[in-house]
Amino acid sequence: MNFDPVAAVLIIPAVAAAVLAMLPGYWLSARLNVIAALSTFLVALSLLFNRPPGGPYLQVDDLNNVFIVLTTFVGFTTSVFSASNAAAKAGISSTATTALNLTAVLPGSGRASPRRRCRSVRGCGTGKCRSR
Repeated sequence: MNFDPVAAVLIIPAVAAAVLAMLPGYWLSARLNVIAALSTFLVALSLLFNRPPGGPYLQVDDLNNVFIVLTTFVGFTTSVFSASNAAAKAGISSTATTALNLTAVLPGSGRASPRRRCRSVRGCGTGKCRSR
């Protein structure tokens, strides 16, 4: 049986989306999303080593391989950070979710520290900003 990585990169997210639409809970759906994104990324990495033959409808060359891997990597990291961010907002706290919630500490993320006043000229609407 032949393994087709191009078909797997297309089928894994489609099946995961259908399953995720039916799951009711946060915990299982967040983990399934991360697993599906990771498996798609790993399959996309295999495209860098084994270039698939061209077909009548789908051509995968070296440049497309790089973009496929990059896109699946962005999807994977997004699923990890969204799972940890949603866990923190839902009150589910653990060391892993706290460590992965980097959006609060990244410079330029749009979140001001609660100890520091907003320096925006227009104000941010929190009532802590200086007036114009």
